[in-house]
Amino acid sequence: MATAPLEPTSANVEPWLATWSRLDTLVGEAGTLAMIAYTGDTADAAREQAYLRFSMDIFPKLEEQQVRLARRLLDLGWTRADLETTLRRFRTDIEIFREANVERFSRIEELSAGYQKLVGGLSVDWDGQAKTIPQLQPYLKDTDRAVRERAFRLGAQAYLDRRDELAECFDRMYALRIAVAKEAGFADYQQYCFAAKHRFDYSPQDTARFHDAVRETVTPAVAKLMEYRRRSLGVDALRPWDVSVDLDIKEPLKPFATVDVFVDRARKIFSRVDAELGDQFALMAKESLLDLESRPGKAPGGYCT
Repeated sequence: MATAPLEPTSANVEPWLATWSRLDTLVGEAGTLAMIAYTGDTADAAREQAYLRFSMDIFPKLEEQQVRLARRLLDLGWTRADLETTLRRFRTDIEIFREANVERFSRIEELSAGYQKLVGGLSVDWDGQAKTIPQLQPYLKDTDRAVRERAFRLGAQAYLDRRDELAECFDRMYALRIAVAKEAGFADYQQYCFAAKHRFDYSPQDTARFHDAVRETVTPAVAKLMEYRRRSLGVDALRPWDVSVDLDIKEPLKPFATVDVFVDRARKIFSRVDAELGDQFALMAKESLLDLESRPGKAPGGYCT
């Protein structure tokens, strides 16, 4: 693709773009599968190595090559009305790319993988049974305030016990991101990020105004809701372990006991809503595309992919 003859005609350019798109799809899928495998078991050294190969070696270099290809295309002066946003993305990528940042992004990804491994390995002792932090969530809905407080404090303490490591990871990532922004000629990382994420339709200033609007209108409403919650619970002060418990039921709902039951009941609900939706969900379950159970070594959070 870097050397294939290109002429500024759609007959020549569009097959080249289709090849590029296919390459990007295949590499992106392989990298995503490696990421999913690693975050599903951060203690597995082979999975970690495979993920780091993509995140630290392949993807930073891929971005460098994509900038070269984008420059080839733009130098032709080729355009197409329905691809103008894509071409604008290419122009932006070229403008902000700096070779010195390739190594910095590689180090950022290494730190990110380390963070996932650290938090994925957190666990607490609950009545003699080891539980991950996500497995404490049901106890935050318990009607017994002492149970809720115990669950919250145990989970928070697990992070506090690793505070120094987490803080060091944050500080190192922060310094690298500031260096990336400065290298690319931006005042700060926020400015760089808006360009890198191709946020063409709104600016950091627009976001700040939105934050102001939330503070002025939403925050007072939430304060009223929290005061209602405090009175309903009959406590002197609302604490973090008081915000998840249901105010309208005496015992927290327990709609499922196992992940298999959860998936089966979800499938039935989706099928009642829409038959095609139910079929699609059933296919995901059949092909083992769902990984919903919390377990030691699994990084917290969910996928959107």
